Amino acid sequence: MALSLSACIATINATPEQQIGNSPECQGCQQAPQATVSVAQACTDTADSYVYVRDRLLYEEYVALFSEDASFQIEGGPTAEGREQIVNALRTRGPAADLRHDSKVVHMQQTGAATASGVSYFTIWRADGVGAKIGKNKLGSPWVFGEYHDDYQMQGGRCLITKRLIKIVYQASGPEL
Repeated sequence: MALSLSACIATINATPEQQIGNSPECQGCQQAPQATVSVAQACTDTADSYVYVRDRLLYEEYVALFSEDASFQIEGGPTAEGREQIVNALRTRGPAADLRHDSKVVHMQQTGAATASGVSYFTIWRADGVGAKIGKNKLGSPWVFGEYHDDYQMQGGRCLITKRLIKIVYQASGPEL
């Protein structure tokens, strides 16, 4: 039994086999028009994916969000160049604390046929905060509020981060980011 057209429409990060008309589950959908996603929407999806894979330390998925020659910098700090340095930086600082990021893309603009730039606001919550105990962790005040300033490029049908500059707007007392 073929799935409905809406069930066949793929997300921007789907492989070609998962896209409409190519998947065995989508038999009967071949005559349907291809769903297209704008560069800006594809890059918004990438930005939204970042915090989930980062917080869960999903290293392979994390590094796959960046282009091979991407740069990553926390303003005023050293710049990680390339996927290997970017994932190694996460491996170094990632397991140090149980964190949860909350982010929202506040601006995304297509800058070329296959490029975009965007800004996301983010808040980082630390599980070892001071406050009411919920489950195994204490819920405290936000630790960091900042902005991701990103450049993106479509590569292989996916939107990848080519440059990320993190600007810290506010930081509570405690360890530096």
